Amino acid sequence: MRLRASTWRNSDRIELIRSPGHQTHKRSFLVYLSASPEQQPNWCLDQKRSFDIAVRHHAEPAQNNPLLAAADYVLTGGFSKFHSASQFLKLPQLHKAYSGYLFLDGDVEFEPGAIDRLFAIASLLKLDLAQAALTTDSFSSWPVTRASEKFVCRQTSFVEVMAPYLSSDALDRVLPTFDQSISGYGLDFAWACILKRQRIGIIDDVRMRHTKPVDKTAGSFYLYLKSIGVDPDAEQAMMFERFGISRLERPHDVAGYMLPDPEIRVELLRVPLLQLPRIVARFMRWQDSLACLLARSLAGNQVIKLPHPLP
Repeated sequence: MRLRASTWRNSDRIELIRSPGHQTHKRSFLVYLSASPEQQPNWCLDQKRSFDIAVRHHAEPAQNNPLLAAADYVLTGGFSKFHSASQFLKLPQLHKAYSGYLFLDGDVEFEPGAIDRLFAIASLLKLDLAQAALTTDSFSSWPVTRASEKFVCRQTSFVEVMAPYLSSDALDRVLPTFDQSISGYGLDFAWACILKRQRIGIIDDVRMRHTKPVDKTAGSFYLYLKSIGVDPDAEQAMMFERFGISRLERPHDVAGYMLPDPEIRVELLRVPLLQLPRIVARFMRWQDSLACLLARSLAGNQVIKLPHPLP
């Protein structure tokens, strides 16, 4: 069946084109995706997935796009991912309907099953703000988001707006910021501030690939922002001022969590990590092996027992 919108577009208001109506939500989580017209992810095809899908299109998608068949919600409008999500989540109290939410850009790739594992691990570890770690072949803006081979996950000061997971409780606290930055710049720093940098982490056991570089000169998203008079750097400066964030703030690790015994997936060892100076931050993963060795050898190691095995 062909889905029709009055116009597939970016605009100040969203238009909901498909919804499941008043049926009871059978899944625990929601993925909100701001999709590009050509995007055809395979992670959406699993009928046993633990999450519903909401997809926002700013241009008419191909009718054979698997997202159109798989999505529980289809919408258009809004000026950007979080600007549109702000309106969408205020529809029938959707920000309270799920246990956790994942907000994806259109240039992020996951392997089948990875998103289910991300939700499961974030819930098991009681994280409020999290993301999957970036693969080695990803384009990245911050070294802290690149995957560590030593840890299941890391406690960090920051999670990037590209693909953040938010628990239901955390979403309730940060939702008012969603329409404060059309570009999304500064939101990630503001969320860490609002959540008091607690229960924030990057899940190294789950990887995602960022397929496009940030191109502020000729990138399609940045050309679009320029066309509507939005300056990302100015929006970030505004968010920093609003939330009292230092311009010198840089995302960093706090601690890693490793399996002391890979066969016992209900125990994690906390490994303190150094906040490296900016000039050498891209080498931060070099400390992981030594930090793990020290944590194993020192008395009083902090071992965390989980209520269920890691998936």
